[in-house]
Amino acid sequence: MQASKTGLVEVIRGEGSQVDPVTARLLLTRDQLILQREEFISVNQERVVTIPRVNGGLGISVRGGMEHNIPVILSKIFQGKSAEKSGQLFVGDAIIKVNDINVESMSHDQVVQVLKDTEDCVTLTVRHYRNRKTSCGRNTSSMESGIVQDYQSVSEPGASVKVWRDIVHIPLAMAHLSRYPSNSSRQHHLAFEVTNACQDTSSGIIRCKEYLELNDWMMAINKTITSLTQSHVQRWNASLDVGDKVLHTGWVSLQVFEKLRGWWIWETRYLIIRGPYLYIFKIPPNDTEEWHLKALQAFILFHLMCETVDPRDLLENAAIVCVLMSVSR
Repeated sequence: MQASKTGLVEVIRGEGSQVDPVTARLLLTRDQLILQREEFISVNQERVVTIPRVNGGLGISVRGGMEHNIPVILSKIFQGKSAEKSGQLFVGDAIIKVNDINVESMSHDQVVQVLKDTEDCVTLTVRHYRNRKTSCGRNTSSMESGIVQDYQSVSEPGASVKVWRDIVHIPLAMAHLSRYPSNSSRQHHLAFEVTNACQDTSSGIIRCKEYLELNDWMMAINKTITSLTQSHVQRWNASLDVGDKVLHTGWVSLQVFEKLRGWWIWETRYLIIRGPYLYIFKIPPNDTEEWHLKALQAFILFHLMCETVDPRDLLENAAIVCVLMSVSR
């Protein structure tokens, strides 16, 4: 997982005014927005970690072995590989078991061979060892220059390391980026929210410290959403006739009357122009089948009039507003 942009932000997840913001790390990858929170992991006890083998590798280097009178120890964890993605393996972790095989008394070469013989997923039982010349808990780095005999088991109570643990992954294809809370036209102050209706996931309210930081994040996320959505449209259009291709897609806010509450609210809708039709969806469709059935509304464009509305005529302020009106022949 290679992040194109990272940074610390404040996040509010949950409903109600009593929810306090928490510090989180935001990672933007080529197809996802990932929120992480900081946690402490105890390293003075054995841990069991299962990681997948990707392209034949686990993303680790090891040193040591019984020929050095210590277990085989993780000496390097490669960025973006399975071991690092787990967030639970650290440089200095000694491998006690590989799956159900105890390897504590094995040599370096024997342990390497056991690792090679495993299937697609590998379960490692590990216990942290400290290098006497270095500090505990250096993950995603290297101890290749250390002398393996200088490692000793970490046994003091409360020994721990800080890690960033994923809270939520938000796929960005056809995702919705907005500074507006649900059912309102009032902007968040220095904050935004990213939602994916198809996956029913939300970032919560992401708050930045200053406008420049907010603008940088929104531009980067919007660029990724646009690129991924265009690729999705291209896949749709590959199976459609020339006169039936998708011309435009995007999120809009629709003002509707809430009967139970007795007032107007804003609801998010996904709009698609395909051939001579304009479709309005609650959730973006995954394919082009049965669009007429899945759409909340469908208009023929040459039966449609679009009128710009003065925001002062609305119950709430909005920057750009129009009304769609279906017109009979």
